[in-house]
Amino acid sequence: MTGTAPKTSVFFMMDGRRYEPMAILLAATLVHHNDDSFRYFAYVPEEKISKVAALTRKIMETLNVEIRPLPGLPDGDPEVWKEPYPHGNKMLAALDDRGSDISVFMDTDMACVAPLDLQDIVPEGQVAAMVSDYKTWGGDRKWRKAYGLFDMAVPDERVQFHRGQRLWSPPYFNAGLVGFRDAPNAQGDRFADIWIDTARQIDFKTKLDGLRPFLDQVSLPVAIRRAGLGFNMLSRDYNLTIQNADYDPEATPRVLHYHKPKYLRVWPQGAQAFAACKSVVGDRRYGRLHERFGWFFKNDQPKAD
Repeated sequence: MTGTAPKTSVFFMMDGRRYEPMAILLAATLVHHNDDSFRYFAYVPEEKISKVAALTRKIMETLNVEIRPLPGLPDGDPEVWKEPYPHGNKMLAALDDRGSDISVFMDTDMACVAPLDLQDIVPEGQVAAMVSDYKTWGGDRKWRKAYGLFDMAVPDERVQFHRGQRLWSPPYFNAGLVGFRDAPNAQGDRFADIWIDTARQIDFKTKLDGLRPFLDQVSLPVAIRRAGLGFNMLSRDYNLTIQNADYDPEATPRVLHYHKPKYLRVWPQGAQAFAACKSVVGDRRYGRLHERFGWFFKNDQPKAD
């Protein structure tokens, strides 16, 4: 990186033992393809951080991934959500100060399979995310109510979902990968502050149905407009969902979003991701990962035809 390149951080959740092997695969593949181009952070709820496996800690240290406790709200309010919402932890993690110009959140069930140009996907004045594959929430009435809570009109833009009936909708994104600038606006608010405030207001002040587990995605475009920012709609290469998807030899993914590890066996890039992990952590530790997290790492072999 040159001295003028923005400092970029990638952060993800590691919420419990089950997510540790996923976080290791994500971190190892990021390092394999991007080396030290970015800084890496894994967030763990404070009550679980002492339970992170020693093997996981050692591997994350080797990969230069900093494990941090999940921050709380700036005002200390313990009631973050109207009802439990683990998906909302990404918004709490976004609040942390990583000393970066750009932050990119990635879901833990992702694997990097090609180099990433993260500085370029988050231009000044925009937030980066991919349009959702499916219409999991929405409708004119719902969007009017969500935007109307903040005295805003629904944007004129329309996006087409990538899968299913390929319906059209006001901007609605998959929140599995979200990139944003960390600097505050003229009012002193950072995008991360506005995103979680938007989500909490929608959660507590409306009676909109279907907000679980999609509140992060519902609030994202509303927060972008509240912040006076634009949408940078990423290609599917940066967030290619392979769940229930046959291998497509024409696809050129940079990030696989696999949801369940068994789908990594269907795509050759999945086996390549495990191989990249092995090359980064070394044969001995990779063997220990197989022993400790066999349910996950058994998927490193392609599915037999």
